Amino acid sequence: MFLRITRTRIESAKYDQVMGLSQEVVDAVKKLPGLQHVSMAGDQSNGRGTIVSVWDTKDHAQFDRSALGDVVARAQEMGAQIEAPEIYEITAQS
Repeated sequence: MFLRITRTRIESAKYDQVMGLSQEVVDAVKKLPGLQHVSMAGDQSNGRGTIVSVWDTKDHAQFDRSALGDVVARAQEMGAQIEAPEIYEITAQS
């Protein structure tokens, strides 16, 4: 299994607007093959957000963002800066 972490930076003034897309992002990710779990979290005080997901294979974890539809572009238009995803193999879990 593989862990995908995507970090974002969001202007404080637009934080609520961008994070308002959270459920839409989660719903889009849930449609992709191989997903085991997905969560989004954020901290308005420092303008940071994180999307963490668990996948059955590395190929599934490395999906292209275009697979999520236009929600990524809309977040970026609102000022979200989305970093490249980090992919890790899970070596232990509870």
